[in-house]
Amino acid sequence: MMPVINDYEKKLILKNTEFLFKKGFIIIDEDSYCLIYSNGKVKFSIFYERYEEASDISVKFIKENESFSVGWISRIMDKNKQVNYKQKMENIFYLLKFIEQNYNSVTNIHVCKRVMGEVEKLFRDDKF
Repeated sequence: MMPVINDYEKKLILKNTEFLFKKGFIIIDEDSYCLIYSNGKVKFSIFYERYEEASDISVKFIKENESFSVGWISRIMDKNKQVNYKQKMENIFYLLKFIEQNYNSVTNIHVCKRVMGEVEKLFRDDKF
């Protein structure tokens, strides 16, 4: 069965995204798998993977049309991460807190590119 963000989980996500509203973001789209927030320059998509028991948040820079996984960014930037990836909501809550605490870095395309370069290097070096 495909994972769906139910109404209760959606309420929890809304509560944990209040900081985005305070930063000028609005919800521009939502369905059973995803909530999308935008401030006109940056979009955050909070989603469950459709065919997996996983979740992530992506950050998209609208003008540049480039997207990055906040999950991978947090994995590189937060060396002490202790999140159970099997717990979809726990992962979303962790990533939202990470975005809130690292907002300037997560919304900086140069930081995102640098961090994703580190991810690619780790894969090339077979360190994951």
